[in-house]
Amino acid sequence: MEVGPAHDVTDEPSLPGMDLYAGFMETMPDAAMLVDQDGYIERANHLAQEFFAAGEKGLENRSVNALLPVAKRHAHMGHMSRFWRHLQRREMGAGGDLIAQRLDGSTFPIDIMLSPVELAEGTRVVCVMRDRTRHKEKERQLCEALAREKELALTDPLTGAANTRHLGLLMEQVIERMKRKGTATSVAYVDLDNFKTVNSHGGHSAGDRALRKVADTIRTSLRGTDLLARAGGDEFVIVLPETDRDAASKVIDRVLQRLGQAMRESSWPITFSVGVATFRRVPESVDEAIQQADDLMYEIKNSGRDACRYAVLD
Repeated sequence: MEVGPAHDVTDEPSLPGMDLYAGFMETMPDAAMLVDQDGYIERANHLAQEFFAAGEKGLENRSVNALLPVAKRHAHMGHMSRFWRHLQRREMGAGGDLIAQRLDGSTFPIDIMLSPVELAEGTRVVCVMRDRTRHKEKERQLCEALAREKELALTDPLTGAANTRHLGLLMEQVIERMKRKGTATSVAYVDLDNFKTVNSHGGHSAGDRALRKVADTIRTSLRGTDLLARAGGDEFVIVLPETDRDAASKVIDRVLQRLGQAMRESSWPITFSVGVATFRRVPESVDEAIQQADDLMYEIKNSGRDACRYAVLD
């Protein structure tokens, strides 16, 4: 009878050693430590060393209790004992409001993830840590960056007015509101007369200053519910939600008065041709709402400029 080869236990997959796992921790984006059952730190990555201001002495062979305020240490011993009895992974932040203490004595709020890991030397716990203050600050910075990106996507970079994409999105909302509430909306199309003269005499930098001045003057003359958008070149669109012909006239008169004063103060020969379309009916589309005001503006351009024409669409 033939006897098969004896089972060689060396063929079993071997567990990683502590040094190998320590190398893995160095690749982690967070501070991390390996802790034994007695609560002593056996390995810590460089982020953990920096985290707790360990300096040249390092964190190895220290009790994790040394990283807690004195008042918290006794309770932590009980928490640690219960964790070792159950050895269940604890997710980041699940431990509530924790306070850690650096080796220099300063304290800071911390989030911790705990997970048992089997190594050649036995079971250890890997502790992954985040400074909650820094983490919240990074979250805040990310939110601000995303908000800036969103704003840039909807804003004309030269004048700070809404761009045509933002104009379209807002007009869609205004039209939906008109359908629900049955209120009028007015749209003004503003064209700068003699703008090319400013460009030809002062260069594009003068033209840019003029456009910014126009946008700033209009914006500060509008109500909080109104929107200013740059339609392109030297043309702007003003959206006046829930505004009838008479109310629109008051707003546009104020805008033109302040624009005239601003142009005179800057010695620019710019005047303004404006078409204002008031919709009592719901526009068929965003394009129609803007086009009606645009057509009124061109009637002014073709009959002498520097004036404003109104129309009410029922």
